[in-house]
Amino acid sequence: MRKREPITSKPITRRNVELIRLFQSWGDLLGDAHGSLYRADVPMLRSDDLFYHAQGFAHVISHLMRAIEREYRQDFDARPMIGNLMREVADALGRAAVLKPLVVLDGRPSGIFANHRRNLDAYITEARQKLYSLREELEK
Repeated sequence: MRKREPITSKPITRRNVELIRLFQSWGDLLGDAHGSLYRADVPMLRSDDLFYHAQGFAHVISHLMRAIEREYRQDFDARPMIGNLMREVADALGRAAVLKPLVVLDGRPSGIFANHRRNLDAYITEARQKLYSLREELEK
């Protein structure tokens, strides 16, 4: 019996149009996460659900961003701004992905307890804004 070669995926078509669409989709996901994290009328027992849902987006997108950076590295060697923005997005989301509060608190801005949703949202918003800048750079 002849040994079969493992199935491989189709090579990535490295065009900016696909990246722009992908980054738009990721920006939309992060925008939804931002909206849910920033809401003020969240019941106490629902706050941690929103936190971990948004953190899941951050975790996945940070790893995917590093994979894309590696895959497109040769295409962007001449455009260091794109590489820098990709690393900054991945770093912000990577920091969001490793936040590990013992209990997800929903404190007031002037209170003594933390507001973990807002802390996570800072990283999500930073990454989302840099994704927008990245899309603009790719469109040039």
